[in-house]
Amino acid sequence: MRYLLLLLSLIVGSIATIDAKKNHNKPDLGVAESTIATNENSETKNVTSLFLSAPDELMPALPYATRLDMLDYFNYGSNRAIQNIFGGESRILSINESDMTVQASDVHTYQIILLKKGKENIIAVITTLLTPTADSHIDFYDMQWQKTDNKLFEAPTLKNWLTSEGQKHLADIENALPFTLVSYSYDPQNSILTLTNNSCQTLSAEDNEKLSQYFIPSISYKWNGKKMNKLK
Repeated sequence: MRYLLLLLSLIVGSIATIDAKKNHNKPDLGVAESTIATNENSETKNVTSLFLSAPDELMPALPYATRLDMLDYFNYGSNRAIQNIFGGESRILSINESDMTVQASDVHTYQIILLKKGKENIIAVITTLLTPTADSHIDFYDMQWQKTDNKLFEAPTLKNWLTSEGQKHLADIENALPFTLVSYSYDPQNSILTLTNNSCQTLSAEDNEKLSQYFIPSISYKWNGKKMNKLK
């Protein structure tokens, strides 16, 4: 059930996006759209042009025109939210040279990251869903938004999250926590992907105190130009 809310949003959003497009005329070429048009023929696209060119299936709550408005508000220094296709609030939280973070709705965010892989660039997208406890996953794409091999990153299993003492209680922990809830965050300056385990937040205060001692709080990975390498 961990992604039920997001999956429902994707299904409903895809239908709504199609209906919206039938009645929506694409806006005149403005500053944001000119940027993406210029970058379409470039070898290297920036993160804002990638945000605008992302397929609707990837961001169903944010049709193209909504993304344009979000970018315009951010560029003008406004923190004003844009209404997404579900009626919720959406805004751009930050834009840096190689990443940007987007509040897509009240319950989920995207971090879009531009990674150097050999002589080429690829895109990583961290999707975080508030269940209400934060839970993330990461996907990788080429520069045309075609999904690439996810061997670029291997997510830790429950056992990887446990301390040596915790592994002695693996069966009990598996019974208490049928799945793990982990939030992801990427630091582009240091090329570090940090995973934070939030699983125990779903438990009662008593069980949280009992089980959290068995968990490693966070696990970090470093992008080495080929894949995410786990740091010791």
